[in-house]
Amino acid sequence: MTDRDEEIEIFLGFIKGSIDDIDNDVASIRALLAEEPPPDPPPDPPPDPDTAPFEAFRSLILPGDTYIGVQAQWPALDGSLGAKQVHSHSEGSFPLGRTLTAGQPIDRDVLVTMHQNRYEGIVYRVDRAPGTTVFKSQRLNLTHDEDEPVAQQWVVPVSIETEITHSGWEKYRMRFKSRAPEGEELITSSEWPVNFGDPNKSHANPDHRIFEDTDGNLFIPADGKGWFTKLEYSRVRWHNIPLQPISGNYAIEFSAPRHSHHSPIKRLAVVLDKTHPLSGAGDFPAVPHLPGTMLVDITNPDENEVKIYVLDTTQLANGLHRIAVLTETEETLVTGAPGEELERFFRAVLFVLVDVQN
Repeated sequence: MTDRDEEIEIFLGFIKGSIDDIDNDVASIRALLAEEPPPDPPPDPPPDPDTAPFEAFRSLILPGDTYIGVQAQWPALDGSLGAKQVHSHSEGSFPLGRTLTAGQPIDRDVLVTMHQNRYEGIVYRVDRAPGTTVFKSQRLNLTHDEDEPVAQQWVVPVSIETEITHSGWEKYRMRFKSRAPEGEELITSSEWPVNFGDPNKSHANPDHRIFEDTDGNLFIPADGKGWFTKLEYSRVRWHNIPLQPISGNYAIEFSAPRHSHHSPIKRLAVVLDKTHPLSGAGDFPAVPHLPGTMLVDITNPDENEVKIYVLDTTQLANGLHRIAVLTETEETLVTGAPGEELERFFRAVLFVLVDVQN
């Protein structure tokens, strides 16, 4: 074999090897194309009926505290979302009804939430009634994608000043404010009482103090409030938040106190274990969508009349459950454009994690 023949033989071998490699690649591609696509991931399992759905929050509740939250919402009358949707929450572990020492700050982590909300969360503030600011955050600059179904959450550390010169019951208001590019503002607020040394003296509403039933169980009232530009306040009150685990039948007492500036109340309701999906933040866990149960839903309630719903807790798993009381007013808001009006309902919600132990 000549040198030329040898070179041709080597070249042909190289070509054959390359063709074999291509054939192998083509065979691999055909095999992949013949495979079925991977199955969709399984859906989230349904809640375990033997596990309380908010038990993961127990480690966040400080000794003697109550986990309380408020929401304000401004969607369309049919409940749909839209350009004017505003929905925010504020929640955390707070010393409802406790006797505190004046001068010792109340240091807590607060969880704030924005849900399909084109507004910007700008400030978290705590006032002592009737209006003394005892904590105010720096500018928060919190934003959330309107198209994102999972609500975004953030932790805001607060240190509430308690420098007072008298004793007795005081009310604190926790306020989370968000603002639209056009300047409209939404505030979700609460009112809850604490005591500084004299349980018989009140510097707030005389009814806003701890009380005891015939069985020695302790309860405290609290309010949830929402405020929107041009609409003033919508308010809901839970008159007997339990300060210890509950069992058997628990009678929830609730009302919608009329504020002098808002429209008549259209709805008053109590809901059990309902929430949309929440992202979680810091030590606060994520929460899946929970459809919950509507316990009572009253249309056009008598304002200021206390309603009662008896909850049979023996039908619930032991542990932490979320009970929410809410009120709605129907509003017509002039948006600023000539002749343009927007019909919506305005909702205020107060919710508490209640410990069921049967």
